[in-house]
Amino acid sequence: MANSVPLTLINSTDGSTVSVIYLGNQLTPHLPDYKVTLGSYWYVVLDRSSLAVAASFQTTDTSNVPQALNPYLNNPQYLLIVLANSISTGNSGPPDGNLYAFFQEMGSSAALAELEQVIAATGSGTFGVYAYTLVAIMDGSACFDFVLYNAPPETKPYALQLIPLDNLGGGSFYTPQKLNGV
Repeated sequence: MANSVPLTLINSTDGSTVSVIYLGNQLTPHLPDYKVTLGSYWYVVLDRSSLAVAASFQTTDTSNVPQALNPYLNNPQYLLIVLANSISTGNSGPPDGNLYAFFQEMGSSAALAELEQVIAATGSGTFGVYAYTLVAIMDGSACFDFVLYNAPPETKPYALQLIPLDNLGGGSFYTPQKLNGV
């Protein structure tokens, strides 16, 4: 069986730190010049058997599930990573409509509900800028999500392990899992 692979996600709320994804100690996938547009949602789809990047793109659309995800929907072969960085109601804003429902279908947890509650209770300008991160198997069978508000520290890394699990057809599928004790 293959070894587990550390998955490290760094998402930013301050606009000066670029959001990045590390598989092990390799920075991946590469957007042109490592530039993640502020106020954007960066989508990365990984093949769970090889950890190869199947798709990587950005959008500022907060209401619709990107069509580029269609080939991977409901397919447990793929892992979805979403880094919504430096989001505020002044730019693209929090997920809503079909995108919000999609994140819920993928298994979003208390983080998305927390974000919605904080904005509803305090108003959208209280924290100004925030970051939302989601990691999910594309069939919704496993999901982790995190929210970070623009309060020190402005950038927080999230640490998961990608655990290889044997699949029925042979080989391994990597599945996200929180670190032990975290």
